[in-house]
Amino acid sequence: MLEIILTIGSAIAGCLAGSLLACIPALHIYNVMGLVMIGIYSLGAEAISIPPAILVPGTIGLLVGWSMANTIPSVLLAAPDESALLTVMPGQKYAMAGRGFEAVMLTAFGGLAGIFLLVLVVGPLAPLLMPTFHAVFRRHTHWILWVVIAFMLMSEWPRLGNRGQGGWHKFLQAWAPLCAGLLTFFLAGLLGFILRYRSPIVVEAAFQNMMPAFAGLFAAPWLILNIIAKV
Repeated sequence: MLEIILTIGSAIAGCLAGSLLACIPALHIYNVMGLVMIGIYSLGAEAISIPPAILVPGTIGLLVGWSMANTIPSVLLAAPDESALLTVMPGQKYAMAGRGFEAVMLTAFGGLAGIFLLVLVVGPLAPLLMPTFHAVFRRHTHWILWVVIAFMLMSEWPRLGNRGQGGWHKFLQAWAPLCAGLLTFFLAGLLGFILRYRSPIVVEAAFQNMMPAFAGLFAAPWLILNIIAKV
C-alpha cells in the first residue's frame, strides 16, 4: 500500500514540476533531468539507490507535465521544440490574431487525446506487436535510416521558385539554403562522431554524453528571432 502511495505521489509531483518548468522558454526537460541525475551522483553512492517506484513515475510525470504545458511558450513565445513543429505556425497565427489562449487549449486537448490513445490502445497492443515489428525491421534499419537522411537533404532544395533575375545572384540565392542544410548535417554528424568516440565529457558524467547535444539550446534561435523582429 505504501509503495502504491509513493508511486502515485511521485507521478503527481513530477507532473506538477514538469508543468512549471515548461513555462520557462528554451528550457528542455531532458536537460533538467540530466542535471538532477548529476546532482544525485555527486552526493555519493548512498544517495543513488532511489527506489524505482519513486524514480520511474517521477520521471514519467516530468515528461508528461512538460510536454503538455510546453504548449504555452511554444504558441505565445515561439520557443518550441521539434515535437511541436506542426503546432507552431497555426498557433502563431492564432496568437497574432489575439486568439493565443484558444490555440493553447486546442493543442493541449490534442495532447490529452494522444495520452488517452497511448494508454488505452498503444499500451495494451505494444507488448503484442513490438516483438514482431522488431523481428521484421531490425535487418532493414540501415537503409531506412539512409532514406530518412536522403529525404532530409533533399528537403533543403531551393524554395525560391523559378522567377526572378537570372545570373550568379540567383544561382547563389538558390544554393544558399542547400549549402546551409548540408553544412548543418555534416557538422551535426561530426559532433556525433566526436561525442561517440572522443568525448570531452569526464567519465563520471559519461551518461550525459549525447543528451546535451540532442536537447541543448534548441529554442534559443526562436527567442533571438522574436527579439530581433520585435514580435
